[in-house]
Amino acid sequence: MSKYVLTIVFGILGLILGLSNKIVKIEDKKEKNIRVILLVISFIIAIGNLLVQTDVPEPEFYMTNGDNDSDNKGYFQVEYPFSTYYTLEPYGDPKETGIKYKKPFKVEKSCSVRYAAGIKGIVWGTVKSEDIVLKSNGQLDVIATDEPGRSIAEITAYLKGNNILPGDKLDKKDFIVKGKTIAGDTVTIDEFKISPTKVVEGENKVVIDYKGLESQVDIWTHTPQIMSIKAEYKGEDIVTGTKIPKDDIKVTATYDDGHVEKINDFELNPAVVTVEGENNIKVLYEKFSDNLVINVLGNKKAIEKEALFNNCYEKDIDVGAMDQVGFGKWESEKKDVQGNTYEGNQPYITMGNLFNQIQDAGDSYIDAAVVYIVNPDYDLSEGVHVKGKFVVIDQYLGSDAYTDISIKIDGKEVWSTDASISGNTVSPVPFEFELGQRDESMTMEFQCNALGAGLGLGIIFEEIK
Repeated sequence: MSKYVLTIVFGILGLILGLSNKIVKIEDKKEKNIRVILLVISFIIAIGNLLVQTDVPEPEFYMTNGDNDSDNKGYFQVEYPFSTYYTLEPYGDPKETGIKYKKPFKVEKSCSVRYAAGIKGIVWGTVKSEDIVLKSNGQLDVIATDEPGRSIAEITAYLKGNNILPGDKLDKKDFIVKGKTIAGDTVTIDEFKISPTKVVEGENKVVIDYKGLESQVDIWTHTPQIMSIKAEYKGEDIVTGTKIPKDDIKVTATYDDGHVEKINDFELNPAVVTVEGENNIKVLYEKFSDNLVINVLGNKKAIEKEALFNNCYEKDIDVGAMDQVGFGKWESEKKDVQGNTYEGNQPYITMGNLFNQIQDAGDSYIDAAVVYIVNPDYDLSEGVHVKGKFVVIDQYLGSDAYTDISIKIDGKEVWSTDASISGNTVSPVPFEFELGQRDESMTMEFQCNALGAGLGLGIIFEEIK
């Protein structure tokens, strides 16, 4: 039995009652009124049955995919007597602003369609929504959704940097991909495909794909070429017959894209210096070269900053305070109170807070010494004039600790401080003395009152001329 039978039966009954009033003349006013009432009731029952017992069908929506965008068309089908009303606005209401479907509509770009079945604006079905996404290859995706317009309609991809080189493998972290929804919102896309994933020399057309939506990124890659090299000698004067230390030479290459790199595998010509005085050294790397000038000394005059002394060691005269005295080499990050740093083999001595360790001695003084052994291979036939300075290390600036210093040659004093050196001594304190041909050792003795933060001194020797 059709779901419309009751509606039809009561509709026909109402029609018969209405026609009988016209065909048969009824004199009884009461009977006539009864027939009119039955007529009205029949039509009310017919309409009510239609509204109550009949389910409003959902229109069937489908798309055809043509060879061109203009051939893509949308279709609706719905049971009679219902009609389909639709809108292509993501937030539109087909019950309010919908167009009555009469013929297929064109889909030339991604859009949302919202639709519902109805009769004359009196009876309405449920509103349905579909997002129609036109892919880069011309195919269509029809996506049922409760949030129309949220589907991504197009993407745009960007390369994050320009440091891509031939042979590099591309990764997601190399790109920024933005998507635009049908409703016009912009979102960031993290999941996408890259093709190709490896770049070659020259022009590369890289395609970023997100669910069939594509964006092309043009990448030009070039292997940087060296334009020139520059060499700098960082070392000191060397002796004839010595192999030039490559660690003392800094070589950098400048590329055609402007960046600079350090070069390690260079060659030297000559690699061994044999002539006293200024030597022109050629630094070679691939087809490039640069020149250096290195000063070379004869064997008897060859003096590095500490070549005069074979070695040196700490000697604590006050045994009870040995743990509080430190002796080491000047570190590159250390500075004196004036902000100077010192390269080369320069020592420094530190004296900690000694007061608690020597209370039983009745004072806060300590005696310590640094002994230098004269290099027996050094030519002292004409004697040597030694010069240098004591500097306060910056971390001890302002310390109340202080020290007096004396320098002795084989036990004989040749220099001493005029005033104590403390954490408030800002200017370097110079020293100088003579070494004779038979001298064997030089000793620096420190008598230090090392209260508070202690004291740290750098011992800086000047190059001997």
